[in-house]
Amino acid sequence: GTQVEVKAGQFTLGSIAIGAAVDHTSIRNTTAAFINQADSIQSTVYGRDVEVTSDTKEEVDVVVVGAAISGSMGISVSVSGSVSVSDINSDNLAYIDDSEVTAVDTLTIAARDIAAVNTTSYVTGVSTLAGAGGTVGVNTIQNTTEARTAGGSLKAYGAIAITADSTDTIKTELVTAGVGGLAGLAGAVAVNTIETITEATVSKGTQGAWINRGYPGTALQTVVVSATNDSTIDSKGGSIGTGV
Repeated sequence: GTQVEVKAGQFTLGSIAIGAAVDHTSIRNTTAAFINQADSIQSTVYGRDVEVTSDTKEEVDVVVVGAAISGSMGISVSVSGSVSVSDINSDNLAYIDDSEVTAVDTLTIAARDIAAVNTTSYVTGVSTLAGAGGTVGVNTIQNTTEARTAGGSLKAYGAIAITADSTDTIKTELVTAGVGGLAGLAGAVAVNTIETITEATVSKGTQGAWINRGYPGTALQTVVVSATNDSTIDSKGGSIGTGV
């Protein structure tokens, strides 16, 4: 799996204080497990149990803290801001293409992916005259998880399972404050997108696709083609701007 932890911060102090913290994290992986023909020569595999699986995990954890503080008898302005951008765009593939695979017991093609983005940001601007704070979080998961067989022949006296499973989670917590003796301004914006593809397929390749062709049926002989996805977005944000 791939795990990225980011901790960023800024602190600015002066009669006019302006500070910003910016982070951009990107994960782009390709993970594949497969049996395929080579140079137009069909691959042939025999085994008691045959398993082609690809498991991936991508996680991004971002914590951003920022503060700008100013104070004077004259002009006193403080501005503090943060921008966090995290994106995961990975491919996870498990497949048997244009091959002959025979299992005495079970035959499994499985792709599994877990992706998570967690963003936390606390920003404040404090001034005796005018204080402003702002934070923006942009998080995107655009993964492809695919289990397939395309062309060729799959045979098993037991179970044949072609499954794709993915779990995608985005959690954000953005808190912003702007406090000034005369005016305070604060804002928090979160843009979260999960746009994933999860597929389990049987299709034609360079030749037709056959499953258990010529194999006598038994009580243990089952075929499952299944794709499941579980996506969750949990976004919490708040801002306060006040002049006293």
